[in-house]
Amino acid sequence: MQTGDNYLSMAMAKVGLVEDWCKGVRAEVERRLLAGQKVDGFKLVEGRRGNRKWADEAEVEALLSELASQLRPFFQHPLPK
Repeated sequence: MQTGDNYLSMAMAKVGLVEDWCKGVRAEVERRLLAGQKVDGFKLVEGRRGNRKWADEAEVEALLSELASQLRPFFQHPLPK
């Protein structure tokens, strides 16, 4: 692989084009899979929904309150002018 300054400049100038092409390929594969078409070697999988609720809200409130009291001194100083 060439590593000269001129080669790297030319290659770097093409990076955006390559990234746009990759995004286009990903979008087209996703579009086809969502439309029910087959794309060899790829499939859609449903993500697992996480539990978005605190197990113990009182414990979380106590923890956040303690954290806030520890951080409060850092925010009570006046800003320099």
